[in-house]
Amino acid sequence: MRVRVAAHQAAMIAAFLVLLPGHIGAGEADDALFPTIRLAALIEAPRAPTLDQRSDASVAGKWRSVRERMRREQRLVAACRNDPAACPSDAATQFMAIVDAARSRKGRALLGEINRAVNLAVRPVSDAKRHGADVWTSPLVTLASAQGDCEDYAIAKLAALWAAGIAESETRLAIVHDTRAKEDHALAMVRFDGRWLALDNRRFTLIEAVHLAYRPLYAIGGDSVRKFVNQDSWAELDNGIGVAAQNEANGSGAGSGGTPVLL
Repeated sequence: MRVRVAAHQAAMIAAFLVLLPGHIGAGEADDALFPTIRLAALIEAPRAPTLDQRSDASVAGKWRSVRERMRREQRLVAACRNDPAACPSDAATQFMAIVDAARSRKGRALLGEINRAVNLAVRPVSDAKRHGADVWTSPLVTLASAQGDCEDYAIAKLAALWAAGIAESETRLAIVHDTRAKEDHALAMVRFDGRWLALDNRRFTLIEAVHLAYRPLYAIGGDSVRKFVNQDSWAELDNGIGVAAQNEANGSGAGSGGTPVLL
């Protein structure tokens, strides 16, 4: 038993080193050494306070942290795009399949495909049960574990939307209060034909924001986290969201002709 545990720990440590910034880098693992390790499953967020303990600063910190991990995953997905046969991550392959299926559709059907695919790929499990704290998980980690809570679904959907060609400026991560369940919730929002639609892990249909039984608390996107001044209206979703210069330059949105945040 001790031998098996030691070998397992050694493999985990070796795989983790592959992902450290400045080492080989995510997506550049030595396939001869780690042919079966799911690298994406090792990119995880630290524990953080629950939503009930949140502050504006903690929400912003969680968003910055998960965006950085998404950029690390981008390198892994890019490598898998270039050489699918050598892709060391089942999660990256699954992510690309979701994006490709969405790209085969147009308009609202594209949005619905992403909402449906992520909802089916992930089993709802609360952070309290999994981590004992509120953890914002990056897309490939969520897909690799096949479980997550509301913001994990929403973050994965945002990544897929951007990869499928939807402009980042047309999307938001919304933190809301569910007035019926009396709990906080998170969902991906996308502006389509001038109206904001919710991609919610609780339903497969796309619902306009004005018809949601949620009270908006935060609108998150780009490098901005904005608290709603009027929590009885969704109009503030239209307020400009600053997008990081790196992403704007790379063209993370549709029609830009550049590289999305996640390929």
